[in-house]
Parts: sequence; structure tokens; C-alpha cells
Amino acid sequence: MADLTTYLKAIANGETAELPEPTDRLGVYLKAIIDGNTDVPQPTDMLSAYLYEIAKNGLGGGGTGGDSQLDALINGSITEIKSNVTEIGQGAFFARKKMTIADFPKATMIRAQAFFQCSTLKALILRSEEVVTLENVSAFSSSAIHNNGSTVDGVSHKGYVYVPRSLLSDTDSTKDYRQATNWSSYERFRALEDFTVDGTITGALDESKI
Repeated sequence: MADLTTYLKAIANGETAELPEPTDRLGVYLKAIIDGNTDVPQPTDMLSAYLYEIAKNGLGGGGTGGDSQLDALINGSITEIKSNVTEIGQGAFFARKKMTIADFPKATMIRAQAFFQCSTLKALILRSEEVVTLENVSAFSSSAIHNNGSTVDGVSHKGYVYVPRSLLSDTDSTKDYRQATNWSSYERFRALEDFTVDGTITGALDESKI
């Protein structure tokens, strides 16, 4: 943590000289931002994803993240997100009540309370052809994806998890979200191919269908 404090102070003060070498992944991104280094590793979690975008593109954005999306995530105004992170961390979108669509093509893990109180989340898109690990059933508590949906200002919201059709298989429990560990507590799944513009798992979501 001491290194991170040093880097953040350097960013705030515009300092670049004699900074220590980073000892963790977040430090790598922060030092890269300070040094103007765009050769940074791919992110694996949400915070790293935003720092990665800033390191690669500057504070003007230009990628899938950038400062505007980071600001929206922090202040709760975010409505849609698409990110190539592999892990959606604990409480990553805690109480982001305006977020309606979340698309994670490369996700392999969803941690506890990741979408807690995402009460208007109508579409969580998981495009991996393997079942994404769900660490804890609390990931969707009080969200629109919960079996009972959610109610905001008297309006009912019901969301779904969109996954490849091959992962809604009654014949193979290892390839069925409805039977997978912790996912089996939920029932709100849809075959992704039925809701994309081109009928594939990589196609853009046809929002007129959801």
C-alpha cells in the first residue's frame, strides 16, 4: 500500500523522478501512467481494467473504459458496461442501480456481491463457452436478476443472464448453468444466440428483444 500511496501522490503533484519499482499489479499500472508507458499487462479485475485504459489511452479515453466510464462507475450513474476483464470482483458493481446492461466476453469468475442491488440490470451477458464460476449466491442479491426480480419506485424489473445455448444443456451438468454450483439457485437464463443481431454468441445484443 505504501507504494500505491507514493504513486498516487506523484500523480497528484506531477512528480516523475525516483519512484520505487511497483510490487503489485495496481502499482504497475499507476507507475505506467506516471511514466507514459503503454506497455502494460492485460487486466484481470475491474480496477485494473480502468487503470489499463488510462495507461493505454490517456485520460481522454478511447478504449472500452477510460476516465468517463470510471467516473460513471464511481458516482453511480453508469448504465452500460462492456469489459474484457476475466474476474468481476467482490462488490464490483455494488448498488449501481442505474446499470441496465453488463457484457463480459472473457469473464471466468464472478465474486460475491458483484451485482448486489443492481436493481435495473436487465441483461448480464457472459460469452465464454465454459460456465463462469460463481463464487457465492450473494452475487445477485437484491438485483433484477434475482429470481423475484426487483422493484424500484413501484416499477418491477426482471433481468436475465444471457449465455451460449450450449451451456443450457439438460444432458451434461458440467455445461449447464442451471445445474452449476451456486448458479443452480437462479432460474433467469436465456440463450444468447436468440438475442443477438446475428444469432451468434459474439454478436451485439439486439436490445429490442430484451
